[in-house]
Amino acid sequence: MELTLDRDAIREAIIVRAYEEISGDWDFRDEIRAEIKRRVDGVFATTVKEEVASAVREAVQSGFDREYQKVDSFGAAKGPETTIRKELERLIEGYWSQRVDSTGKPTESSYSSTTRAEWMMTQICGEKFKDDMKAAMVSQTAALKDGLRAKLRASTDEMLGQLFRVQTAQDKAEGRYC
Repeated sequence: MELTLDRDAIREAIIVRAYEEISGDWDFRDEIRAEIKRRVDGVFATTVKEEVASAVREAVQSGFDREYQKVDSFGAAKGPETTIRKELERLIEGYWSQRVDSTGKPTESSYSSTTRAEWMMTQICGEKFKDDMKAAMVSQTAALKDGLRAKLRASTDEMLGQLFRVQTAQDKAEGRYC
């Protein structure tokens, strides 16, 4: 004989019993009954949430590990028994080992094709290299521009100094032709 607990009946019995115990105090009777009911409902809700979460975890785990066999359109068994977990592993492995062309599209050709994993790593490394090279080129170009500007300014100052033998306020401030 299996013993089962009716939680609703137990909860109701607790509330009734508590109510009967304190019903002599009419001023607080309704407030006490409401508080007891609220607390019992809270405990019940927490327990139910834990039970449901546990049952869902168990059902999902069981679903992933339960063996099944594929069937064709007529319902005849096709291939060996497998599980959802094994099929997912096979699909993921197949995705990463599939041959792709230079644009990342699947191809049957082995000529100039790589696995998707190799292609993806090449793309990631290539983007990083391209970004680093661009930053280095911008930095070098800026340094070249600053160097040319300084050289041009020095040449222009020298030519102006030879052309006009007059010391200006800017020449005095910068210490030229003293």
